[in-house]
Amino acid sequence: MYVIEPDVIGDIPNDEFYNLPDIIEKYMDKGQKVGVYPISESSWMDMGQISEMKDMINRLSDKEQI
Repeated sequence: MYVIEPDVIGDIPNDEFYNLPDIIEKYMDKGQKVGVYPISESSWMDMGQISEMKDMINRLSDKEQI
């Protein structure tokens, strides 16, 4: 998940694919402050595919029961 300042959105080119890590690198190269909150691989949940989304729902449902 990325949390960015509203001004950063203006630096993202329109009508072309652009990775947020590229924006982050651009800001770091300019000496801008960039913060991160590291998470472990076991905490990361990707839902780019239907099967991954179902797994995520199951994991979150299990945590609610604890």
